[in-house]
Amino acid sequence: MFDLHPHPTPAPNAYKLTAATDGDPPALFDALVQVCASPTCGCEAVHIRLQPQNTVAKALLSDADADNTLLTLDVSTRQVASSPQTQTLPTPQNIAPWLSGCLDDGDWLDLEQLMLGCKIAVIAAATVDDLVDHPFYFGAIEEIGELVPWTEVFPLSQPWHISAGRCAYEVDESYCVRPECGCRDVTVQFWPATNPTSDDPVNAAYTFICDHRKRTWTDAKTGRTPTGVAAKLLGQLRHATPRIEGLFARRADVLRAGYALARDTHAPLLAPRDGPSPTRVIKIGRNDPCPCGSGKKHKRCCG
Repeated sequence: MFDLHPHPTPAPNAYKLTAATDGDPPALFDALVQVCASPTCGCEAVHIRLQPQNTVAKALLSDADADNTLLTLDVSTRQVASSPQTQTLPTPQNIAPWLSGCLDDGDWLDLEQLMLGCKIAVIAAATVDDLVDHPFYFGAIEEIGELVPWTEVFPLSQPWHISAGRCAYEVDESYCVRPECGCRDVTVQFWPATNPTSDDPVNAAYTFICDHRKRTWTDAKTGRTPTGVAAKLLGQLRHATPRIEGLFARRADVLRAGYALARDTHAPLLAPRDGPSPTRVIKIGRNDPCPCGSGKKHKRCCG
């Protein structure tokens, strides 16, 4: 196994690692681990460049140029592969399985947390310019007012997890991004993350409308103040993030300005329309059954 000790670098998406393998004496390495710095990218890979620090480590990489030993580790599939930059080295194909064999479950979890920590940081620092090339569905947004889920734009943003009874929920929020629309509503959906038992009364999705300007919440089905289980779920969410309306306001500003920039850049023919705003529609939830009929959750299939 590797004993990994991360040390942050000045770059927000890079860490220095010290790594030691089992053995007497151990093989010691310095490594630079980098994570994709794009907040809108959903890849779960880290790139690691190994640099041997003692003779044992040098012997392990004796057939390769250690200064160019760049490997890609996918923390979701727990696979190690040689990066394209290493394909000209004498034996890069031998390095990947060797490293894979060194990493145990704890190492992979450490790397996953490191990757997610980097992604959360770059998502929190995302700006309008980061969205200029995002593939918004311009036609659907302009013609039918389709809402844009936050996790569609930032797929590795961590959703809220809320529980009620024996049912757990993931919480998604979706935004109207049309610059011409004056609404300040956020559609917040609770999707069951587990399969409730037949005697569990909490077995359905819940949808709320939050006006982040007025800090008011209504049940999307009734248009009234939430009651019962719905109120309990909402209370847990607001307890988890006490200033959630302010967070929604900041996220709405980023998405709306980013969409305007992307539309002006990539869809110049979509001019603002006169008349009332289109009817808004809610996208399929990440945990909803996929409409293709596969039986899988939408986020694991066509989402």
